Amino acid sequence: MDQVVGVVREIRIHPVKGQPGVELTESDVVATGLAGDRPKRSPVLLVAEADADARANLVLSCAPADLTAAVQRSLRVGTAALRVTGPATPCPGVYAEVTDQGRVRVGDPVALLTPPPGGSETAATGAVPGR
Repeated sequence: MDQVVGVVREIRIHPVKGQPGVELTESDVVATGLAGDRPKRSPVLLVAEADADARANLVLSCAPADLTAAVQRSLRVGTAALRVTGPATPCPGVYAEVTDQGRVRVGDPVALLTPPPGGSETAATGAVPGR
């Protein structure tokens, strides 16, 4: 069973480098990240509420340690699935790639996906290897 680790508290895009971000109540999550966001190092930057001042895309109601523990795991956020690829050094939070496009809204649960018995995270998210 998937484990709920938090809730989406804020959604932000940063269309122009160096300019303030735009706070949203919902967003489409596409292969390149949140719709309207500019291309950057990783499609999505997630942070815990404790680090909400960072220029993140998604602020989650979880502890920073919960995000660190999710590295190399998959999360269901709204109807999208993200694979946490690593820490966002030197920034707080973690980077993630989009494995299933979907939609995210403030208040959506964030769940750590559990692979099926004997299965892989890829099978749990429905992702196609190499995408």
